[in-house]
Parts: sequence; C-alpha cells; structure tokens
Amino acid sequence: MADATQKQILDVVKELLASGAYSDLDITCGEDIHNVHKVIEAKTGTIDLPDDEPSIIKLVIQFLYEGDYDLNIPEGELSETSPILENLDDLLRTTSYARTTGAEHSAMTTVVASKIYEVADKYDIESLKELSRIKFSVACPIQWKNSDQFVLAANHAYTTTSDSDDGLRDSIIGTIANRMTLLNIESVMALLNEDHGLAVGVLEKRAEELGWLKE
Repeated sequence: MADATQKQILDVVKELLASGAYSDLDITCGEDIHNVHKVIEAKTGTIDLPDDEPSIIKLVIQFLYEGDYDLNIPEGELSETSPILENLDDLLRTTSYARTTGAEHSAMTTVVASKIYEVADKYDIESLKELSRIKFSVACPIQWKNSDQFVLAANHAYTTTSDSDDGLRDSIIGTIANRMTLLNIESVMALLNEDHGLAVGVLEKRAEELGWLKE
C-alpha cells in the first residue's frame, strides 16, 4: 500500500512539472522557461541562470521533482558551444578527434553526468551530486571504449572540480589504470600530458594494484 501511495504522489508531482499547473516560480536558462513551485524550489519570483546550459538545468529540475534524472539528452539539445567542447580544441588538435554533434550527444552519459555533478556542486545540491557520482562511476567502465566521449568527460571533470574532490576523479583514474590499452589512444595521452595530477593518479593506482607501493 505504501509503495502504491508513493507512486501515486510521484505521478502527481511529475504531472505538475510537465503541465506547469499551479506554478508560482519561473526558472529561466537560455531560451528555456521552467514553471515550477516554491514548495519544491524554496525560492520566490524569477530565477535566471544565464551561465548554465539549458539541457543540464532541465535535468536538475527533473531531479528536484522526481529524485532522479534521465542521462540520455535528446539529439541536438546538448550545447555545441559549451566550455567542455571549446576547452578541448587545443588538447585534441593533433588527434583524430572530431567534435561530437547530432545523434552522438544522446549517448554521452559520462559527459552529461559530469556536467550535472558540476552544477550540483555549484548550487550545493549534495544529493544530486552523489547521484551523479554514482551514475558516472557506473557509466565509465561501460563507455570507455568510446574514447572521444571518455576524454570529454574526463577533461570536464578535471577542469571543473577541485583537487580535493575525488567524486569523479577516482572513476576516471580507475578506468584508465584497469585498461592501460587506453594509452594507445592519442587523445587519452594528450589528456594525461595536459593534467599531470591525472597521470600521477593513474600511476599510483596501477602501482597499488601491482603491490609496488610500500605499506
């Protein structure tokens, strides 16, 4: 009975988000306007988020209402001018990497998770940050074969988190350390050369697994 009641309440909350019924707060990001409710957001008036990516904010709001979010962003919604893509231009200039566009965006779960992790940290939403950490850690061992996406996500994680924040970094280090054939990929080596902290982390992880580190 409790599960049925919980599902019924969740369905109502989802419908409120989808329809905008009884909304008393607007959140704007880019061209998007989200009609939300103060009881959920605990704010008043209108909130404008001009520096954030609309597709990511949409998922953050989904989490606030539903306690979860869908990692698969529909084709064309992920910004092609976001900092993560621009910052990689120099890093990957000499590799075979081509900018990810169109349908490939829908499968970029590690990139999306890392972006949401950044926003959750920015707005101090700890539960969302932890959920994104879990989704990222699950996706990394699955998506590492798509080196372009993996490098994008790794670069974003390392450039948007502090050195003391291991939430996403541990998964990146573990993924490379357990799959050293990734070092045969130019973009991965470029990433390691760019961020020495990542390179040292991979070396330490591998040495630990081989029992080379002193107790």
